[in-house]
Amino acid sequence: MQSRIDDSLSVLADVTNTWSELDEPPEKVEIQQSIKQIENTIAAMKEEIKSLAALQKMRKTTEMNHLQQEAQRLREKEIHINDLLQPYQEQIIELVDAVEQKVGEFTATRNEIDAAEDSSISQDMLDSAQERVAAMQNEVAGLRDKLQRTSQEAKEKLQQEKPAGSGSGTSHK
Repeated sequence: MQSRIDDSLSVLADVTNTWSELDEPPEKVEIQQSIKQIENTIAAMKEEIKSLAALQKMRKTTEMNHLQQEAQRLREKEIHINDLLQPYQEQIIELVDAVEQKVGEFTATRNEIDAAEDSSISQDMLDSAQERVAAMQNEVAGLRDKLQRTSQEAKEKLQQEKPAGSGSGTSHK
């Protein structure tokens, strides 16, 4: 019985790890870092512009505008990744709820069995407990399978998007 509870808690840990992977995929982190780098460059350029002559200010302003457009393009790409992964994140939230519910059920069953006095344990109770353990095992396996499918689908979806939008082609000064 305890091993089924431990298995369920293991699935819960896996679900949480998968959530983290989908919440911050490497592509999204790279985009966020690029946006931050562009924003830092723009801030430095704004300071520099204060001390430039009119023609130089115009050139720097044009360069800043291009960088701002690049940052906006990257933000749109980040939003696209979020939109792409949201359905999978919602499925994972459902998995978390299901796993937490099963852990509660399994724990209640274990407590019920532990509370029964040895002399009052009948063959029917033993058979019932064995059936519950088998059902738990199947439920945990089903939840783990669903997690693996969801995770794999999300990763494949993200990979399909990568070639279409990979590489920013922008250099930052």
